[in-house]
Amino acid sequence: MRTIQNIMGRILAFMAVCTASVAWVSCNNDLEEAPASVPHGEEQTAVMHLEAGKPSYAGKRAASAEWNEGDVVYLRFYQADGATVICGKATYSAATSLWSVSYYGNLATGNTYKCEAFYFTDATAEDNFNITMTPTSCAYEDLAASYLVDGGELFVTASLSPKTARMRFMGTAGQKISVQKIVYHTTFNLKENSYATSSEQVDLQVGEDGYTPYMYGSLEESNEITVRDIYYEYTKTFDPAKFAPGESGYITMPSQVENKGWSQTYYYPENAIDLGLSVRWAKTNVGASISTNSGIFCAWGDPEGTYNLTSTDYNRDVSEIAGNPEYDIATNLWNERWQIPTKEQWQELIDECTWEYQHDSDHNLHGYLVTGTNGNSIYLPMYSYIIGTNEPGESEYPGYYWSSTEQNDYHAYCMYLYTSSHNVNNYEYKYYRMLVRPVLAK
Repeated sequence: MRTIQNIMGRILAFMAVCTASVAWVSCNNDLEEAPASVPHGEEQTAVMHLEAGKPSYAGKRAASAEWNEGDVVYLRFYQADGATVICGKATYSAATSLWSVSYYGNLATGNTYKCEAFYFTDATAEDNFNITMTPTSCAYEDLAASYLVDGGELFVTASLSPKTARMRFMGTAGQKISVQKIVYHTTFNLKENSYATSSEQVDLQVGEDGYTPYMYGSLEESNEITVRDIYYEYTKTFDPAKFAPGESGYITMPSQVENKGWSQTYYYPENAIDLGLSVRWAKTNVGASISTNSGIFCAWGDPEGTYNLTSTDYNRDVSEIAGNPEYDIATNLWNERWQIPTKEQWQELIDECTWEYQHDSDHNLHGYLVTGTNGNSIYLPMYSYIIGTNEPGESEYPGYYWSSTEQNDYHAYCMYLYTSSHNVNNYEYKYYRMLVRPVLAK
């Protein structure tokens, strides 16, 4: 039997250049050749030798030659006609240092033929042909690899290089940011050798090392990146020439103090509705996905919404909760800009807006449409409070919402909604569990 060294050439070097600048690359899903025919045949298995080190983005040093148990390489084998393709999946065995490969059809023998090789990290295999990816998934490929079937064994030579560049953000540990205008791979289809892409918002968090996880993808045609922290949205145009496959770099997160050339605007979340008041009101309750849902029923000063006891001593020593994540569920579960409205903020909503009671009999939904002088509006569904471990019921009247203002050691003010009236002069025990509609503190 021929040895790998006799059959294969030298290991091709991997291409991965680390830079201190931002790195990204455009995604090209077009095949270099006409679409190949993929035959449907019986599954075949074989032992495979792979001459290719495990790829990486490590610059100025050789990629590791060590593969790990269970690593998978996907392969597209071209037949002698140069058009017909057979798809395969190879899995590495650390015990034997060999790969077990399965494929559908019969491989051409006797000569060296072209194949294409693909390797993924942080991705999920749906089956032998489809891969699900995320912004943190990395794709390596060689579209000009080769294979040889000899003596019943399969030999593959490949130089797996990164399909994209990668980048990450440097900031303060724990900082949450959102990134837009990045095109990243969402799926890969082995039969078609095609990637699907998306450019939806990517949410990241800076780790203890001061960096976010790496993202792999490309810029949109504008060559811009838009990032958001809690307060501001920043936009900057980048040189696309820097965004080459294998490049690696980072972006220093801008700030309102030192924006490093980024344009900035004060950021209002889509969920924050401007009613022309001193604060913006949330479109939904805490824990609700749409405005008509109830959301989380929580006791006054419970930051998680899990307290379900009936003690009159509950939080009797707590008097200020607005904006304090230890007591304010809006601040704790959303972020520091959001808080439970004070009694005065509820009163402003009453005095400055038009209130219209509505009842949807088809869905048994009671609520108020509250419209500001600027024409914008929010909807407040009506649900009663619950006590202790009782389960929430259907929409009904009266409805209740917490304010963050204490009435005395045992009680706090709440918004009271009835079919013909609404006021915030009502107060209940702090252990009562009610809904919360946050406000955005400017």
